[in-house]
Amino acid sequence: MIMDDFQTQGFAMKTVDTLNDALFYQLQGIYDADQKILDAMPDFIDGASSPDLKVLLTKYLKNTGSAQNKLTWVYEFLDRRVKSRTNKVIAELVQEASSVISHASSNEVLDAILVSYIHLMCNYKTAIYRSCRAFAHEMRLHQIYDIFNDLYIAEKKFDQEFKLLAFEHLNEKAFEASFLRKN
Repeated sequence: MIMDDFQTQGFAMKTVDTLNDALFYQLQGIYDADQKILDAMPDFIDGASSPDLKVLLTKYLKNTGSAQNKLTWVYEFLDRRVKSRTNKVIAELVQEASSVISHASSNEVLDAILVSYIHLMCNYKTAIYRSCRAFAHEMRLHQIYDIFNDLYIAEKKFDQEFKLLAFEHLNEKAFEASFLRKN
């Protein structure tokens, strides 16, 4: 799969031979993921009805912008040109979340579903940051390790905040709205 992605997207690199290649491949994917999230988040914020969700999405938007700046620094540290590859996972999640905004039966259900997609995005990004952190550790790239560790911790924190908001507030409101619509 990695070789197919490199070849179909016009990369000069034909194989992933080193851990450095793997780190760069993941870096390209997470950079694109953050860009897709940055592009879509204003619509998610506008679509959300819960004030608490709007605030958390706005904070997450700022954090994602900060993360992308840190990823740019990693590119520069590795003496690589900033280049992304299409991240199909995040592209699909963003597309699905965007679709929900126009198809949810109520604002409460929309908020619950929207936060579930954000939760999936956070989990995906957490896994990538964890992998990049491990690669940097093995290559003794301590500054890059620290950056990916910071990104991992921040993403986990947001994931927990979204989960808490869903469990303590949004899901219950969505259930109540669904129940009232049926009765």
